[in-house]
Amino acid sequence: MSNCLTMQTRVAQLTPPGSAAIATIALVGPESWRVVQTRFATHLGNRLPDQPTSGRTWFGRLGDAIADEVILTVSAETPIPRVEIHCHGGRKIVELLMTMFESAGCIRCRWQELLQLQHPVHLGSAIVHDAMVALTQATTTRTAAILVDQWNGALNRAIDALDFSLRANDAGSAREQLHELTRWTHLGRHLTRPWSVVIAGPPNVGKSSLINALSGYSRSIVSPIPGTTRDIVKVALALDGWPVEIVDTAGVRDTHDRIEQAGIQLAWDKIALADVCIWMLDNADPVVWPAAQLRNLHTVWVRNKADLPMRWDPSLIPGSLPLVATTGEGLEAVIQAVVSELVPEIPPPGTAIPFTESWCERLEGALTSLEATGCQAAWDRLFRGFSGGK
Repeated sequence: MSNCLTMQTRVAQLTPPGSAAIATIALVGPESWRVVQTRFATHLGNRLPDQPTSGRTWFGRLGDAIADEVILTVSAETPIPRVEIHCHGGRKIVELLMTMFESAGCIRCRWQELLQLQHPVHLGSAIVHDAMVALTQATTTRTAAILVDQWNGALNRAIDALDFSLRANDAGSAREQLHELTRWTHLGRHLTRPWSVVIAGPPNVGKSSLINALSGYSRSIVSPIPGTTRDIVKVALALDGWPVEIVDTAGVRDTHDRIEQAGIQLAWDKIALADVCIWMLDNADPVVWPAAQLRNLHTVWVRNKADLPMRWDPSLIPGSLPLVATTGEGLEAVIQAVVSELVPEIPPPGTAIPFTESWCERLEGALTSLEATGCQAAWDRLFRGFSGGK
């Protein structure tokens, strides 16, 4: 922080790009107050004071020849002054103000760079920094709540405890701690990246009707003609608060149609990468079994058109779920089955959850190193690359 007086003041838009009712711009650096002070007048026509006061808020007009009504706040005086402007959210207004600040000598940057300026990189603050960034990418309140726990230090405290155990050569405690942390890596990887749920099965069993029922509107074409869906159709949803990407695929069957064959190959490619596959069957037609590609996947078996007489014995597939996709009957049970496959265990509030790919890989690698070689190798796998180890 000793060089904060010589650093150049930076400006960034904190809110997502695009038109909105309100946008927020932040200036961070020694000249942030002066830059704003000379271009702002309160709604009473007064100028701002010479020295900023943290926590103060003013309403007025900001700009040169063209100005916008804004709310101005001082969020930090030291060690690096920070001023925030809440303005109208139109693209042109935001660009007008950003250009004005650039002409005053500020450097335009991304909001992540502002965050880095105020949180120097060591292990603890790096985790907090990553949690702040991840929070902006969370798409549901459920995942955001878990990330808030990490921002408040849950993962950092767990890493500190693990560091202590490894330094003390306490392999038993370290093993227990690593098992607890790696238990949640699959969940942590999906706090900012949705799970992939693929709807698959033979043609005309109601796959498109199911994705439409899940999304609440007609996203896929529904037709009695087999083979209507040939491209991959994706919909982003939240199931029980967890972010998922539902993928509707072409019906799987033997065909000589080269275009349909390409769509079926795309379907198999998506199935291979899916976190969960919903394999749909027709209640009123003979069972069509999936190929070997599905045998090692998490699969939810759904027999659609449950309002029609059955043509096969449901005991062939124990646990298969009846559904009428066109009416939604049985839909909630399908959703709960999918969620149970995706998140078989929900972490209690405050649980340490590794949420970046880097930490997930480090922890999984450290557990392997601990079992193979010992505490020092596990410590090296975890902390190599951080100044002073941590």
